Amino acid sequence: MDARLPVRFRISPRRRDRGRRAFLFGSGLTLASAGIAGAFPFGDPSDYEDREFDPGEAGPADPPRELLDYLSGKRVETRTIRRTVFIDRPGVHDFRNVVHIARFPGGGCDQTEGRPPALHVRRSSATVRNWICVGVGHDGIHVHSGPGQGWKARGTLDDVRVERCWQQACEDAMTIGFRTRRVRIQRCGFLPNPEGEHRDKLLQLNHADELMIERCYFGPTKNGIEFKSGADFRVLDSVFDHCNTGLRVDTADRYGGIRPDRPTKVLTRGCRFVSNRRAGALSGTVVWRSEGDDFDGCRRKDERERGARFDER
Repeated sequence: MDARLPVRFRISPRRRDRGRRAFLFGSGLTLASAGIAGAFPFGDPSDYEDREFDPGEAGPADPPRELLDYLSGKRVETRTIRRTVFIDRPGVHDFRNVVHIARFPGGGCDQTEGRPPALHVRRSSATVRNWICVGVGHDGIHVHSGPGQGWKARGTLDDVRVERCWQQACEDAMTIGFRTRRVRIQRCGFLPNPEGEHRDKLLQLNHADELMIERCYFGPTKNGIEFKSGADFRVLDSVFDHCNTGLRVDTADRYGGIRPDRPTKVLTRGCRFVSNRRAGALSGTVVWRSEGDDFDGCRRKDERERGARFDER
């Protein structure tokens, strides 16, 4: 395998013998061995461990051939990026499945806050398609009009679509900032931090107003989606694969000036929670409505405190 790859993978012979490729992400360390298991408010996930990413589990997200070829060491079209790619005009922005290799200043993939995003959508009515990004030193995809994490957005961002994009987490894989509405994320894949001891969340929703996530894949990690007080969003036909927690919220969180304990709602429909330690960890004024979801192999469907509700139908 090319020693220049900024991430560490290997092909699993067991999966290959079945005619499918699978890749092992990370360093093989567990969160417990990294000494950070106590950070979880709902108990000690001491059995969390790195897992293989099996493209066969990605379901309708359907990993692009260019990504699979790159990870298996084949020659594909690549582009090295050392600074953020900005989307500042409406319309369709198609990256044609070129593999973007992020090598941002500082490198590494720990949980240092404030890393620059690899891709930043700052304009309403923009559609991003076929973006693939791996690498170090970045904070994934951002959708908001402001700087940093989007707490100080300059204006409202409406009607953004992110389609058939695959992003590897470094700090996070994707962040939705304040004053965003009607963001639609379709057939995307979010892959874990390559440094196993630093794995955290994949999708960070600092704001979620009429947000739709459809036919997406969330790879093995600590938290698939982490969201805040006041969120209102839907997740349809998506896969949470070996996450410690699929959905996590604490509505008392005041980070970034968020007003705590506002009504918070999430609907999941037709999703698969594959061997998650728990599908959801809910704290505060949140209602999770589950319709036709599959909790195969999950130890628990949900853990709740401070009045959180789980409604399964």
